Amino acid sequence: MKINIKLNANIGKKSLAHVANFCYICDKYLEYPHGTYQVELIDKRENDMTTASYDPNTHKVKVFCGNRLVADVLRSIAHELVHHKQNLSGELHYPVQDIGGKIEDEANALAGRLVKIYCKRLNNKEAYNLPITE
Repeated sequence: MKINIKLNANIGKKSLAHVANFCYICDKYLEYPHGTYQVELIDKRENDMTTASYDPNTHKVKVFCGNRLVADVLRSIAHELVHHKQNLSGELHYPVQDIGGKIEDEANALAGRLVKIYCKRLNNKEAYNLPITE
Protein backbone atom coordinates (compact mmCIF):
# COMPACT_ATOMS: atom_id res chain seq x y z
CA MET A 1 0.00 0.00 0.00
CA LYS A 2 1.29 3.45 -0.87
CA ILE A 3 0.88 6.15 1.80
CA ASN A 4 0.80 9.81 0.81
CA ILE A 5 0.92 12.36 3.65
CA LYS A 6 -0.24 15.83 2.63
CA LEU A 7 0.68 18.64 4.98
CA ASN A 8 -1.76 21.57 5.26
CA ALA A 9 -1.19 22.24 8.94
CA ASN A 10 1.45 23.66 11.24
CA ILE A 11 3.19 20.45 12.30
CA GLY A 12 6.58 20.15 13.99
CA LYS A 13 9.31 17.95 12.49
CA LYS A 14 9.24 15.51 15.40
CA SER A 15 5.45 15.26 15.19
CA LEU A 16 5.54 14.70 11.44
CA ALA A 17 8.02 11.86 11.96
CA HIS A 18 5.59 10.27 14.42
CA VAL A 19 2.75 10.59 11.89
CA ALA A 20 4.80 8.99 9.12
CA ASN A 21 6.01 6.14 11.34
CA PHE A 22 2.51 5.57 12.69
CA CYS A 23 0.99 5.40 9.19
CA TYR A 24 3.57 2.74 8.35
CA ILE A 25 2.56 0.74 11.47
CA CYS A 26 -1.14 1.09 10.57
CA ASP A 27 -0.43 -0.08 7.04
CA LYS A 28 1.34 -3.20 8.31
CA TYR A 29 -1.16 -3.96 11.07
CA LEU A 30 -4.33 -3.40 9.03
CA GLU A 31 -2.97 -5.36 6.04
CA TYR A 32 -4.59 -3.36 3.26
CA PRO A 33 -5.27 -5.48 0.19
CA HIS A 34 -4.13 -2.97 -2.45
CA GLY A 35 -3.96 0.63 -3.64
CA THR A 36 -3.05 4.04 -2.32
CA TYR A 37 -4.43 6.31 0.34
CA GLN A 38 -3.77 9.88 1.40
CA VAL A 39 -3.63 11.33 4.90
CA GLU A 40 -4.04 15.11 4.86
CA LEU A 41 -3.25 17.05 8.01
CA ILE A 42 -5.22 20.30 8.24
CA ASP A 43 -5.37 23.31 10.58
CA LYS A 44 -9.09 24.08 10.18
CA ARG A 45 -12.12 21.82 10.33
CA GLU A 46 -14.09 21.42 7.12
CA ASN A 47 -17.89 21.31 6.94
CA ASP A 48 -19.29 19.19 9.79
CA MET A 49 -15.98 17.44 10.55
CA THR A 50 -15.30 16.55 14.17
CA THR A 51 -11.61 15.60 14.40
CA ALA A 52 -11.24 13.67 11.12
CA SER A 53 -13.03 12.35 8.05
CA TYR A 54 -12.69 9.65 5.41
CA ASP A 55 -13.84 9.88 1.80
CA PRO A 56 -14.54 6.36 0.49
CA ASN A 57 -14.54 7.54 -3.13
CA THR A 58 -11.09 9.15 -3.12
CA HIS A 59 -9.59 7.11 -0.23
CA LYS A 60 -8.55 10.37 1.45
CA VAL A 61 -8.32 10.84 5.19
CA LYS A 62 -8.37 14.39 6.57
CA VAL A 63 -7.33 15.03 10.15
CA PHE A 64 -7.79 18.27 12.07
CA CYS A 65 -4.57 19.04 13.98
CA GLY A 66 -5.35 22.33 15.74
CA ASN A 67 -4.32 22.43 19.41
CA ARG A 68 -3.99 18.64 19.78
CA LEU A 69 -1.40 16.22 21.09
CA VAL A 70 0.34 13.84 18.69
CA ALA A 71 -1.34 10.77 20.24
CA ASP A 72 -4.77 12.35 19.65
CA VAL A 73 -3.96 12.99 16.00
CA LEU A 74 -2.63 9.45 15.62
CA ARG A 75 -5.84 8.01 17.04
CA SER A 76 -7.88 10.04 14.54
CA ILE A 77 -5.68 8.83 11.69
CA ALA A 78 -6.05 5.22 12.78
CA HIS A 79 -9.83 5.52 13.17
CA GLU A 80 -10.21 6.77 9.61
CA LEU A 81 -7.74 4.20 8.24
CA VAL A 82 -9.88 1.46 9.78
CA HIS A 83 -12.79 2.92 7.81
CA HIS A 84 -10.56 2.76 4.73
CA LYS A 85 -9.96 -0.96 5.32
CA GLN A 86 -13.69 -1.47 5.93
CA ASN A 87 -14.38 0.28 2.62
CA LEU A 88 -11.86 -1.82 0.68
CA SER A 89 -13.28 -5.03 2.12
CA GLY A 90 -16.88 -4.06 1.26
CA GLU A 91 -18.05 -3.61 4.85
CA LEU A 92 -18.61 0.16 4.70
CA HIS A 93 -22.11 1.13 3.60
CA TYR A 94 -23.67 4.55 3.88
CA PRO A 95 -25.12 6.05 5.91
CA VAL A 96 -22.83 4.82 8.69
CA GLN A 97 -24.20 5.05 12.22
CA ASP A 98 -21.96 7.74 13.72
CA ILE A 99 -22.40 6.70 17.36
CA GLY A 100 -22.01 3.03 18.17
CA GLY A 101 -22.75 0.23 15.78
CA LYS A 102 -20.35 -2.36 14.34
CA ILE A 103 -18.49 -0.04 11.95
CA GLU A 104 -17.79 2.77 14.43
CA ASP A 105 -17.11 0.44 17.35
CA GLU A 106 -14.53 -1.46 15.32
CA ALA A 107 -12.85 1.79 14.18
CA ASN A 108 -12.74 3.10 17.77
CA ALA A 109 -11.36 -0.15 19.21
CA LEU A 110 -8.69 -0.69 16.56
CA ALA A 111 -7.63 2.97 16.67
CA GLY A 112 -7.04 2.75 20.40
CA ARG A 113 -5.15 -0.51 19.99
CA LEU A 114 -2.92 0.91 17.24
CA VAL A 115 -2.02 3.98 19.32
CA LYS A 116 -1.11 1.76 22.27
CA ILE A 117 1.00 -0.50 20.05
CA TYR A 118 2.83 2.51 18.64
CA CYS A 119 3.26 4.45 21.88
CA LYS A 120 3.79 1.72 24.44
CA ARG A 121 5.00 -1.42 22.70
CA LEU A 122 7.21 0.44 20.23
CA ASN A 123 8.38 2.90 22.92
CA ASN A 124 7.05 6.17 21.49
CA LYS A 125 5.49 7.37 24.74
CA GLU A 126 6.43 11.00 24.11
CA ALA A 127 3.52 11.13 21.64
CA TYR A 128 1.14 11.20 24.63
CA ASN A 129 2.50 14.58 25.76
CA LEU A 130 3.90 16.12 22.57
CA PRO A 131 1.88 18.96 21.00
CA ILE A 132 1.43 18.39 17.26
CA THR A 133 3.17 21.72 16.56
CA GLU A 134 6.48 20.47 18.05
